[in-house]
Amino acid sequence: MRQGIKSLMAFGILCTGLFAGISNTQAASDNNTYKSLEGKVTFYDGKNITIDVPFDGTQTYSVDANVRISDRTIPLAAGVLAEIEGKNGVVTKIKTEKTFDDHGTIISITNSEVTIEKNGQQVTFTKSNNFRLDNDGYRGDLKGLRAEFSIDKDDYIVELEVDHD
Repeated sequence: MRQGIKSLMAFGILCTGLFAGISNTQAASDNNTYKSLEGKVTFYDGKNITIDVPFDGTQTYSVDANVRISDRTIPLAAGVLAEIEGKNGVVTKIKTEKTFDDHGTIISITNSEVTIEKNGQQVTFTKSNNFRLDNDGYRGDLKGLRAEFSIDKDDYIVELEVDHD
């Protein structure tokens, strides 16, 4: 019985960590540990970076003097997409990207837009000209299903992958 309670407690702690979010992002002023964050760079001066993240707003972080920057194909500047990594409010790695991925719940899909909800907030994205829907053979209503999606630098949704399991 005691072993079963310990296992149940460990499972609860594991689930709490998973549902808290993999990125565990916090504002720099909170000085809490974070792992990674993707969004659009709105400011970068070598000492600070501000990144706009759908559903989470604009966040500013300090940049470590020895930051690793991967931007061979897309130079790091305001307006580009990037993934940042670091801890204790200090960015130690920046990687520029063509798109960034996120996940949420599908609220609606029209011929031109997709509305996603995450953390109680809804955001409507315009479909790109090359928008791709991967519904994995699912033929039912997509509303209410979890999905992973990709956004480009112009805030267009380029891919929506439905998770109907």
